[in-house]
Amino acid sequence: MHARASQPTSWSGATYDKVAVGYEDRWSRHVEGPQRRLTERLAPRPGERVLDLACGTGVDTVEMARRASPGEVVAVDCSEAMLAAAAARARREGFALTPVRGTAEAVVASLPPASFDVVSLRFALAYLDWRALLPRLGPLLREGGRVGVLTSLASSAPQAYAVYRAMVGAFGAPDVELNVPRTPGEVEASLARGGLHPAGAWGVWEDIARLRFDSGADATAWLRESGYAAHPALDALPPPIRVALLGEFARRLEADAAPGAVAIDLRFAAVVATRFGAPTP
Repeated sequence: MHARASQPTSWSGATYDKVAVGYEDRWSRHVEGPQRRLTERLAPRPGERVLDLACGTGVDTVEMARRASPGEVVAVDCSEAMLAAAAARARREGFALTPVRGTAEAVVASLPPASFDVVSLRFALAYLDWRALLPRLGPLLREGGRVGVLTSLASSAPQAYAVYRAMVGAFGAPDVELNVPRTPGEVEASLARGGLHPAGAWGVWEDIARLRFDSGADATAWLRESGYAAHPALDALPPPIRVALLGEFARRLEADAAPGAVAIDLRFAAVVATRFGAPTP
C-alpha cells in the first residue's frame, strides 16, 4: 500500500524491473486522463528542456518530448527495465531521450540551478521523502518554468486499505502510515517552500478512476503486478506465508462485493506550479 518513505533504492528498482513488461496495460491505461491533463497544463514548448523524474515506461515522457522537440528531455528512473522501455519507445517514435538511472533525490541533488523549463514527477511520491524533495524542484527552473506533480492520495484504493487495516489489526501489528499526501494542498505547500507558485484552480485538481475486477484474487494480483501495493516486508516473507496472506486479503476484498464486481477506486491529485508567478491557461 505504498506504506513508507525511504524504501531501499535497490528494492524499488527491482520491484519495477519485474513489472515493466505489461506495466502499460496494468497501470498506464487506467491513468491516461490525468496524465494527459498534466502534460497539457505543463505545456512543454519547442526547444524547452524537460526533466521527467520517475519516467516509467515513457508514455508521457515521449509526449512531452514531442511537444518540446527539438529540446532535450532528461528521463530519470531507478528501474533499469523501465528506463530501457522509455528509451525504446522514444526511438520508435523518432525522439531521443537522455536516460539517467537513479533516484529522484540523487538526480535532483546533482543538477545545477535554473537548468530546466519543465519538471515532471508522476506517481512516485510514495517512494520518496517528498516533503524534502518538492521544495528542491523550484531552484531547477528557468524563468517561466513549470513543475507538475501527479500523485495518488492517501484516500486512494479505500477498499484495499480497509482490508489491509483490518488484517493488520487482527494480527496485533501497528498500522503503517501511507507515504502519500492526503490533499493537493500538502503538495502545494511543499512546492511553495521552494519558491513555486501553484496556478490556482487551473493548476490544482483531483481525479478518480474506478477499476472493476471479476474476483478478489484478480484485484489482489493487479495491486501486486502494477506495483501499486508493494512493500519490502511482504516480499521478505516466506512464500507459503505470503501466499496465505494474499489469499486471505483476496477473500476479504471479495466478501462485501457483488459477484464479478470487486472495485478499487484510485484517487489522484495534480499540482502545476511555476517559479515566477502563475501561468495562464
